Amino acid sequence: MLLLLLNTLWIDINEWNKGQITREFYDMAVAISVIIYYRTEKDYTGLAKLVKWTFVFIVIIAIMSIVTSILNPMYARELVGLSSVDSASAREQILSYRKYGGGSYGFASAVVCLFPMLIYYYKNNKKSYWSKKYLMLSLIIIFSALIRMQIFANVLISFATIVLSLLGRENAVKSRVYIGALAVILLLIPLQYYVDLFTYVGGWFDTSSDIYFKFNQLAQYLSIGGGFEETAFGWRASRYPLLLESFISNPLYGGKFSNGHLYWMNKLAVYGLLGMIPFLFIIYKNIKNNLRYFDKEFAFYFLLSMFSIIALGSVKALAGTELWYVFFIIIPGFYYTQLIKRKKIRFLKKRI
Repeated sequence: MLLLLLNTLWIDINEWNKGQITREFYDMAVAISVIIYYRTEKDYTGLAKLVKWTFVFIVIIAIMSIVTSILNPMYARELVGLSSVDSASAREQILSYRKYGGGSYGFASAVVCLFPMLIYYYKNNKKSYWSKKYLMLSLIIIFSALIRMQIFANVLISFATIVLSLLGRENAVKSRVYIGALAVILLLIPLQYYVDLFTYVGGWFDTSSDIYFKFNQLAQYLSIGGGFEETAFGWRASRYPLLLESFISNPLYGGKFSNGHLYWMNKLAVYGLLGMIPFLFIIYKNIKNNLRYFDKEFAFYFLLSMFSIIALGSVKALAGTELWYVFFIIIPGFYYTQLIKRKKIRFLKKRI
């Protein structure tokens, strides 16, 4: 069906968008088939072991990302922009950093949704296969890797998700009134205070880093009242009206303008409701089906993980096979690592 639409209704869409949507549907289909297989076979221990070893390699890649970023602080961003590099020697130089094992753009997107899982098992360590020290160390390593990779939106979304996870389900529910009151207060605070805050936080980072640049650009964007062209943030914000205009020009199957930097808005602008609804349906069904298996406590952290990727897609591009595998397999699979914990305890009791 997808191939038919791409060659009839969406025949004028550029090759980049066509290639992306084809890869995404393939990756999602594979990921969903894996989780369905384990649940159909009721091989929850097998799924738990898959998650355990995947997480081990995620931590290793995070460590190697830090190492690679020491050699070249901009390696991750240079790999993202490889297609725009004209010089063959420059491309080879950028590609050479892959041999150190650092994570790619897709890795940086995928790990954003891991933090609620780590905090859940840190708080409920009796259920966890991993010790508190290992979980905390892993969280620090992965978050440090994100900072070193200098993808600003990923760092901000991860930080917000970590804060919500630390609040926990009960506190988050009880604190809705306080959070609402705090939001009103935050809106009443003069912009200059935020300008000073972002400038101050940006000063924590190396002046040559992209994160330092983004914090200061955000401060500048706020200080001039949100102008579109004057800053990097203004330039990014200017994409929304263009994508919205493209969508409005043909809400059913999309308009002519596209911009891959804003994932959800680009989908809506390029494919319209006809192309957007299947994505929303797949994610909705994934969340709904998974929640049937989880207790209320885990479900809260699972929803935070899902929300983090949805939020990230509203401000950045989402890409990479690893993202969708983590989203559809690893995050729900974390629930079953409790089974390995129980077997480990039974084994130790027998030895004693």
